[in-house]
Amino acid sequence: MTDKSKSKEELLIELADTRKRLAEAQTLLSLTGTKELNPDVVTKSHSEEPLSHDRADSLYRVMVEAMAEGAVTLYPDNFIFFCNPLF
Repeated sequence: MTDKSKSKEELLIELADTRKRLAEAQTLLSLTGTKELNPDVVTKSHSEEPLSHDRADSLYRVMVEAMAEGAVTLYPDNFIFFCNPLF
């Protein structure tokens, strides 16, 4: 994953951007499913358009479906609301 064509400064800028996106993703994950997702807190990096709850849920599902562990969302009565392929 090394790219010798990039300068040290470019790599530091890329690292800072990656850290920012990671912090946004962590915030998104902590709010997803709580119905407290505030579009002013988590927004798209390259746009002023707020991230809607539906869009956040969609992004979360894509991530959960692609992860290498089984995951499931249950209702209180143990009804399966959602599960990823590995579950």
